[in-house]
Amino acid sequence: MSALQVDLSGKSSSRQSIRKKNKAGRCDEVLDLVAKKLQFSNEGKFAVYAIYIAQELETLPKEMAMYCQRAINEAIFEVQMGSLNEHDM
Repeated sequence: MSALQVDLSGKSSSRQSIRKKNKAGRCDEVLDLVAKKLQFSNEGKFAVYAIYIAQELETLPKEMAMYCQRAINEAIFEVQMGSLNEHDM
């Protein structure tokens, strides 16, 4: 074996080791995210939708988010009071 081969194999194996560690860390992060998503699925479709709505509201300007919250709350109130049905939508 030549010195060049030894140097390259030494660098290559240390690079591979670092890549494996980085890849393992990224895999762990992905698995954590998947686990969190699966937890949400156990909560039901409305819990998942609530998270989606919350994320969307966070992207809006504060005043617009407040108007949206008000509209959602008023729609729920009207349905609970019996004064809103599917034909009103």
